[in-house]
Amino acid sequence: MRKKFAMMGLTLAGLIGCTPATMQSLRSNPAAQVRFETAQNYQSVYRTVITSARRCYNQAPLLVQGDLFSDIKSAEVTVAWTTAIGGHDVHMGIDIKAINDGLTEVRIYTAKSSESAPKTVRSWIENDATSCTS
Repeated sequence: MRKKFAMMGLTLAGLIGCTPATMQSLRSNPAAQVRFETAQNYQSVYRTVITSARRCYNQAPLLVQGDLFSDIKSAEVTVAWTTAIGGHDVHMGIDIKAINDGLTEVRIYTAKSSESAPKTVRSWIENDATSCTS
């Protein structure tokens, strides 16, 4: 019986892998991170990112979620895999924070070393691009 549970545990660990499970863990240990500033209001940046991310990535097993925090003038968007056991492993996270009314800081964190996803997100924001790839 113990062997059976041990094997199930190893199988689940293999399915989940080393991907950060939460946005906080991704922030702490990203494979890649891109930071830039844009001359836009943080709310319009959030709307652009959440709309484009949902259009491009919100298909099973991927899930796009976003939160807007108007009291602290920030937002976050996550793109996560839905795991076999119903959890979520965050693969890309985007932090959006107002510096002032017309200037916003954007930080993009990825679980895998990739230039294409951050480049795509940046093009949505800075170039009004609609492409799902860079």
